[in-house]
Amino acid sequence: MTLLHCLLCNDIIFSRATHDMQTCTCGSHSIDGGFQYIRASFNNPKEFKMITLPVPDAIKQDLYNDWNKQLNKYGKGKYD
Repeated sequence: MTLLHCLLCNDIIFSRATHDMQTCTCGSHSIDGGFQYIRASFNNPKEFKMITLPVPDAIKQDLYNDWNKQLNKYGKGKYD
């Protein structure tokens, strides 16, 4: 899974499924594609960092269900 860390608002965003576009709080960065592809948009490449983490299949299904059922428990978080 690819996470995008916005260095401006300190959000960590990721896409849970195809067509699940997530945007950070300040609106400077977005990520889309889930586990199928990565599409990121940004204002300045020096203002974000991308992190790739392995994700077990069970968690992938949980993330997809979160998006598909519009539960929205996941998708954006603050970096501590």
